[in-house]
Amino acid sequence: MTIVGAMAMSCAAISGLDQLEKVDCLDDCDGGGEGGDVTVAPADGPRESNVADGGQDASGADAEVDSGVDALVDVGADVGADAADASDGADARDAADADAGCGPTNTILNCGACGNACDTVHSIGATCNGTTCNYTGCNPGYGDCDSTSPNTNGCETRTNSITHCGACGNVCDTLTSTGASCNGVSCQYTGCVSGFADCNSTAPDTNGCETPTTSTSNCGGCGNVCDIASSNGASCNGNKCLYTSCKNGRLNCDTTAPDTNGCESVNVSTNSCAGCGNVCDTAQSSGPTCNGTTCLYASCKPGFADCVNGAPDTNGCETATTTVSNCAGCGNTCDVAQSNGATCNGTSCVYGGCKPGFLDCVTAAPDANGCESSSSATTSCGACGVACNTTTGTPSCNGTTCSYACNATRADCNAGTAPDTDGCECSTPGCCGTGCQTTHSNGQGQSFYDCAALGTHNLTQAQEACTAFTGNAGQCAQFGCTGGGGNAVVCSQASPVSCACWNYIGTVIGHVFNSGVAGSCTCPIASDATWN
Repeated sequence: MTIVGAMAMSCAAISGLDQLEKVDCLDDCDGGGEGGDVTVAPADGPRESNVADGGQDASGADAEVDSGVDALVDVGADVGADAADASDGADARDAADADAGCGPTNTILNCGACGNACDTVHSIGATCNGTTCNYTGCNPGYGDCDSTSPNTNGCETRTNSITHCGACGNVCDTLTSTGASCNGVSCQYTGCVSGFADCNSTAPDTNGCETPTTSTSNCGGCGNVCDIASSNGASCNGNKCLYTSCKNGRLNCDTTAPDTNGCESVNVSTNSCAGCGNVCDTAQSSGPTCNGTTCLYASCKPGFADCVNGAPDTNGCETATTTVSNCAGCGNTCDVAQSNGATCNGTSCVYGGCKPGFLDCVTAAPDANGCESSSSATTSCGACGVACNTTTGTPSCNGTTCSYACNATRADCNAGTAPDTDGCECSTPGCCGTGCQTTHSNGQGQSFYDCAALGTHNLTQAQEACTAFTGNAGQCAQFGCTGGGGNAVVCSQASPVSCACWNYIGTVIGHVFNSGVAGSCTCPIASDATWN
């Protein structure tokens, strides 16, 4: 039956409608929906149309049926025609039939034209302004990137691609970045091209590795700012900061890349005194400080001394003071040349004895000279403190006893008797053992000559005269003691030279007096008696 074909042609032109909607459309094809329903029979069964007057089946030849068929044919033709057909001579009924083909064209099912169904799968809040679909939003993960009228595809674009990352047009960087991908919110990268870093990673991060890593603001990485506070001439080689020098008093001790702290150390620190790595000692030293050139210490801990103190002196009190090399202080080396068994108790050297021929006479701490004295020295002849006489001759020592090369008119009467420290004690060589000088006790020494040229006298008288001499001043003149005339005169060799005299008369013991006047008498040695 031809009506089915005509209706199928007119409704088939309505794109975007499902089968049920097409049937609804055909239901109204008799001119506004007043004539009844049009039923489309299956392809293998009878097809019929129930028209408004209730009448004929599909096989009838009724004029109304034909009229209805004509109307449906007209509707099919109008639906497929352009809207301009109305001005091409179509009557008003044809235009009305065209509008009635799919209903109003300002709905989301027919936006601007039949079949322009707005998207409701990925889009939210679809509306139609009569020309274009509009939406209030998109479902998560989608964007309305193609909004060309009538925009029926709505939010057609997935926003998890590197060309639309998180939103339409967010293109992830592939110029300075590697491994670009998108998690639906922001671009992500597996790495950066050499010399670049991703310092601004705020979503959607489409600029990727936007930052060169050769600048002093991002040296070798984001935020690595090279130092300018304590360093001079900062630059960056792409890995670490480089500096031409340090400002006064500063040192660049920590150079680990990227070395953004630059000259971070001060040269007056005890951890970098005058140079990197110069750490002042605190193990054996107390109160370390640094003056920018060398370490200084308030004191040394017990048992130590600062013996090696060349700048920067980081070893501080490096020397133990209990060794024989530095006993109780720097350089106090205990003697091993003349001494045996040298040790140190921290205060002084201690010895097990002296080697033959040596004596330890100077024992004041630290006694580093040990057995410093020779037992053959005239100052320590045979023992410490035993000094040979040097006023009457030239002394020497054999290790136990002094001996002398006596001055003129002197003699060593007790030579060989250790230690013989009195020297050449006798003033006349022939007096030793018997001369009056050896028994004289007048208080002026044993330096008197018997100058008597007159009288008869003997040894006993002379010895008595010597013993009687008392040095009474002012009494010599009564005996005429002025040059030896008539009396015995004794001349002292003391300085100043003085005169003493006594009277030899018979066997009477003479009285001896000291004139007390320098040079007031002479000593005629030529007239000296042979006994003396």
